[in-house]
Parts: sequence; C-alpha cells; structure tokens
Amino acid sequence: MTNNDHSSYIHYRDAVCAQLNRYLFALDSPDDRIIASIARAELPRYVRYWVTLLAKHEATATGKCPACSRWWRTVSAPCNTWRWVHGFLAIAPARTTVPTGSTNKRFVATQHQTRPVVT
Repeated sequence: MTNNDHSSYIHYRDAVCAQLNRYLFALDSPDDRIIASIARAELPRYVRYWVTLLAKHEATATGKCPACSRWWRTVSAPCNTWRWVHGFLAIAPARTTVPTGSTNKRFVATQHQTRPVVT
C-alpha cells in the first residue's frame, strides 16, 4: 500500500466512524425525532443501494450470478452477496427497541484499527 493509498484509507475510515458515531448518538438519545430524521433522510438511500446491488447479482436464465462469475469460474445463484444480504435483512429481524447498554460505545479510528471503545 503506497503512502497515498494509506492516507485515503484513513480518510475513508474516519468518515465511516464519524457516521457510525452519529448513529450511536441517535440511538442513545431519548428523543425519537432524531432517529426519525435520520431514518427519513437515509433509509431511502440505503434501500436504493440494496436494490441496485442485488440487481447486479440477479441470477441469469442459466442460474449464474453475472457479477460474481468470471470466465474461468461461474458462481451459481444465490451468490455470497445474496446470502449476506439475506442474512442481514431477512434472517435476523430488526429489533423494535434498542437493547439497554448496547449503544454506549463509540467507534474510534486509530492508525491500525477501528474498534468500539466503551466510554
């Protein structure tokens, strides 16, 4: 990894950690309007992302994933992307409430790793 690539990676990681901290702050807030405003603003973008991603991995008539298959190896549907999204969206249903104490962490970007830190 060149120095420039590492700097870009650090920038990306810091931006992601900042966004995760914003979500954690909202989850810890007793004001549901904060969560509602985030959901109203960002949920449509997330849904469009999932739909676009899964469209690229939609099985062909032969039952292969066009995004994961290569000329030397074909991947049958469901591919790992579909499996991961299924596990994320369908197997573990979203909780209607946040468990107590589960959001009292914040993400801290360090030079070598990003980890939750109890604050």
